[in-house]
Amino acid sequence: MEIEGSQMMVVNCYPACPEPELTLGMPPHSDYGLLTLLLQDEVKGLQIQHRGSWVTVQPIPGSFVVNVGDHLEIFSNGKYKSVVHRVLVNSCESRISVASLHTLPINSTIRPSPKLISEENPRRYMDTDFATFLNYISSCEPKSKNFLESRKLY
Repeated sequence: MEIEGSQMMVVNCYPACPEPELTLGMPPHSDYGLLTLLLQDEVKGLQIQHRGSWVTVQPIPGSFVVNVGDHLEIFSNGKYKSVVHRVLVNSCESRISVASLHTLPINSTIRPSPKLISEENPRRYMDTDFATFLNYISSCEPKSKNFLESRKLY
């Protein structure tokens, strides 16, 4: 059985910044796909949003950070939660990370699994696809909420 999907590698370099309070390395966002594997160096900078606060993810040498993406939250009908995260820069050290993003083929429609929808657990997300995502990020809406929020039914 052949399993198809999409995989993208992203290398991020965040140079030391003399005034780190004036910028973000990467603004708050969640990842579009199913899962992201992140290999980061030993320099702090990655933060996740947890209960309304930003929490620094302590780098562990030789390990991967695994982020649940928007597609997995939609497919699981909310059982697994996509992680909102950002990256801060600092004034002393550069930071490097390599992200490997994994998802279904780019032309796939993502929807909640019918096995996870019931009277007690109603459908929570609209169907989505890559074209919908591209339309969303080119609109003004991303300034007020993330893509996943735009797909919620209630």
